[in-house]
Amino acid sequence: MRPEWTDEAVRRWVDSQDWYQTIQVRPGIVTPGSSRSLERLDALELDQVAGKTVLDVGCNSGFYALESKRRGAARVVGVEPQLHRVEQARTLAEIMGLEVDFHQLPLAGTGELGRFDTVFCIAVLTEVADLIGSLLTLTDLTAETLYLELSVFGRMRGDIKLPFRIFGERTLDWLSRTSIARLRKTKTGWSLAPSFSLLLEILGEEFDIVDLGPSARYRLLRLERRHRLS
Repeated sequence: MRPEWTDEAVRRWVDSQDWYQTIQVRPGIVTPGSSRSLERLDALELDQVAGKTVLDVGCNSGFYALESKRRGAARVVGVEPQLHRVEQARTLAEIMGLEVDFHQLPLAGTGELGRFDTVFCIAVLTEVADLIGSLLTLTDLTAETLYLELSVFGRMRGDIKLPFRIFGERTLDWLSRTSIARLRKTKTGWSLAPSFSLLLEILGEEFDIVDLGPSARYRLLRLERRHRLS
């Protein structure tokens, strides 16, 4: 039997949980998370998702998925490998009266879900071992817009876009002196932080990449597909 979610019952449940994301559940009831989730809202342009399909990869307790649905998204799916976070997200959706599908899945298992108009992947790629494979998985999922928050270095400069095609042989010497990725030790193992030039080389033919600047943890990018996929 489902509990009656009075304000008192919601507060008791929130207090019984550990939280990473800061989520306003109801007026005056906020999860005591350590992340600065609320700071990303304006940059993520969530008002643009009205009527669209949305996927939140590595959704944790579901903050961006829930916000997308609250702002009028037609269909929203959140995926997260940690079961207790998925259970938190499902409970929050029930309390808030929002229809969002949450699944316990790693990034590598999301291909079965199909394509979405908008995909969010916030501070996830900094923890994966296969950076390039994960990027390609995310782009396969994206019909229109992909938001990435990740550790990235260098500058977005037109003169380094697709360097093999623009500079030809000169690029070999340039790459021999320029780092295109940096090895990072994370809490789960080793990962790579890409340079902007690497992202442009991998994704620049299919996406326009916009640097939205520093975000709550790393750097926020918006990738707009040049030709929408069905």
